[in-house]
Amino acid sequence: MRHSKASTRESEGKINRIVNVAILVALAVALLQGQAVSRAKSAVDGWRTNRALAEAWPALIEASSRLEGDRVQMHRTIVEFIDYECAYCRSGATKVFESIADEEVDVVIRHLPLEVIHPHARLGAQAAICSERFGVFAEAHASLLSEDKWMSRGDWDAWALGLGIEDTKAFRECLVDDATTKRIDEDVRLAGLLGVTGTPGFVTDRRVFLGDFEAALASLPGASTSNATASR
Repeated sequence: MRHSKASTRESEGKINRIVNVAILVALAVALLQGQAVSRAKSAVDGWRTNRALAEAWPALIEASSRLEGDRVQMHRTIVEFIDYECAYCRSGATKVFESIADEEVDVVIRHLPLEVIHPHARLGAQAAICSERFGVFAEAHASLLSEDKWMSRGDWDAWALGLGIEDTKAFRECLVDDATTKRIDEDVRLAGLLGVTGTPGFVTDRRVFLGDFEAALASLPGASTSNATASR
């Protein structure tokens, strides 16, 4: 009887060990399968982004919101998705301006107002877009990034006049124009299509760089170091 009980316990122990091993093997297989699925999903997402970028790029850089030096550099262009209330956009603006002045790059501005956390961001985008119609986008862009008064401004006449916009009535009408709203909505749509989820978001013709202008700049072909050195 004792021998029978010992055999039973031994058999149960073997069964438990086999079950434990089987469970571990099943968990390992599930983990590997999960990793494979994750890698496959990442690859598909990357392919979709690259395809979307290739299709959107020509239209993406054809905009009157281009910031450039003395010569246009279509082959060295970065698209920046910006939110004028974003602290990171503001703090990083100096490096972007310096690189443009040194003729290292041209930057095309697109808008991604993060209205959930930045309630004034869309208003800044509206003002920037309307400044394009009067040929003073670069000045408006710099002003929106360097000052805060526009966030509480009820009357934009003085701001527009300061930029040299004499037809302030036309400017104010532009702020609430459907075309202005549609332009912002289209930029937001493009940001989503390309996987730009925050600001500043930098896009080249090959990749998306979230918050890293220097990495985007370094990825461009034919770094114009001679121009940068000569201008310093």
